[in-house]
Amino acid sequence: MTVTRRTVLKTSAAALAAGSMGIASTSVWSQATTNLGSVKIDVLSDGKLILPTSFVIPDAPEEELVALLGKYKLPTNSGA
Repeated sequence: MTVTRRTVLKTSAAALAAGSMGIASTSVWSQATTNLGSVKIDVLSDGKLILPTSFVIPDAPEEELVALLGKYKLPTNSGA
């Protein structure tokens, strides 16, 4: 798709018209902002990724892993 001045103006006009009619678009991501010293950190997330524990922590002994996850009330079964 080629972005031209005309397509930008049409899209902007449509968005403004939708907003003025109460048809506001909803965000499909979540956003968080924080400051770390003099640095501003913006985080955008468009969803979540669930990985099996065996992929994330492949060499962890089962007993240690269950104890650690249980301590922080995290699920011990991530779907795989």
